[in-house]
Amino acid sequence: MARENLVFKNLGAGTYTYKIKDANECTLSDKVKLRKPDTLKITTVDFTIPTCHEGDMGDVSKRTDGEILVKAMGGISFADGYDYLLNKLPLSEAKGRFDSIRGISEVVFNHLETGEYVVEVRDINGCITKKDKQRLKQPDWLHIENLIL
Repeated sequence: MARENLVFKNLGAGTYTYKIKDANECTLSDKVKLRKPDTLKITTVDFTIPTCHEGDMGDVSKRTDGEILVKAMGGISFADGYDYLLNKLPLSEAKGRFDSIRGISEVVFNHLETGEYVVEVRDINGCITKKDKQRLKQPDWLHIENLIL
């Protein structure tokens, strides 16, 4: 029975021997070692807080200039990295929308306001790791203690 591109699925980690025989009874055999990938994990979540407190009346862009840096490792990445996803809590406000970036080992989500976020990383196999309730804090409230006129 002639077959091309035979695929073996759901193989666990270990060493496998394969043998190929052609129509002339010529054979080729070899071994291949499959290893289990390291566990996918988020290694870093760092924050840059927005410039101004959310209650400040000034420039809106200064209240939404926060950043979250996310780094991951392990799993099996896509050719161009992992899928990094970010969603602001509560999820009812986010309406199920994730901000998504593909990055090699780290990404920076920017233009963020203060609040709680869910951070997820997904690899090519669909494995997901996440960190809930990552808090992007706000700066101290600007207040005037003494006003001299």
